[in-house]
Amino acid sequence: MLDLTYFSEEFSEIVYRDKTVGWICNINNEFGISVSGGVSKQKEIAYQIAKAEFLERSEVEQLWKDSKTQKEWLLDSYPSCSGFAFGFDDQKTFFRSAFEAVERWAWSKWIDEKVGFMKVIDYVPGKLEQTLLSCFSKVTFMKGSVTAKVNGENFNLCLYIVLGETEKGVFPGSRVTVNSDDNPFEHAVVESWRHFKIYTHRVESKSTFYNRISYFGENKSEAFKQIPKYNSDQVLTPFNLEFSKRKITSEGFLWRCLSKKYFCWSKGKVNRFVY
Repeated sequence: MLDLTYFSEEFSEIVYRDKTVGWICNINNEFGISVSGGVSKQKEIAYQIAKAEFLERSEVEQLWKDSKTQKEWLLDSYPSCSGFAFGFDDQKTFFRSAFEAVERWAWSKWIDEKVGFMKVIDYVPGKLEQTLLSCFSKVTFMKGSVTAKVNGENFNLCLYIVLGETEKGVFPGSRVTVNSDDNPFEHAVVESWRHFKIYTHRVESKSTFYNRISYFGENKSEAFKQIPKYNSDQVLTPFNLEFSKRKITSEGFLWRCLSKKYFCWSKGKVNRFVY
């Protein structure tokens, strides 16, 4: 069981026109540094998201400590958090993991292979989303259709991408979910906003992830050189789930799902626009 003794929760309100429209929860270490976070319209859900992220990172850190578990979980071949999800409901956690695997695969197809399946769409963000997006001078919403086979079952999914721009930079966020989702962009908006916050508090790092955020925070023109220049109604197909593994813990469930036929986001140079 993970020891949470030296960690604490910190909550802050998201305010829109003097009304609370959401909550941010950060779990901080003993030095007051945030190690995970959650955003939601509801305070308790924000905490659950932050806790799940904290537990996921803690569990993956434990897997890294042993060469046997590294190999069992494909961390030797895909050395990143791609495809990992931690949650408190087994089936929901599995599908979050599987859909994230689709997301990573689709990003690589879009940017690395220039498969034009994304298009710009009109979207009216909600109050919580508007508040988070207020740090950007321009926001673009994109949507693309993806077919996936997961454990023998076919799914019609969508990749939702948010591109938040400042004068010099661009900060992406994304999510894969079913087409009927009521709030398809909310998670992508939160990711875009979090990437901007990481950039504004940036420090020197050996991490490809953090260095990539810093790079594109200063070089948005490079990002738009890599993004396919046309909108398309083409359906990206087919994603096949080729790896899945579960660990049951005292707190919940850890899953990792992956397609093996893609270029992992952690590889490549800092100027590769894949997250």
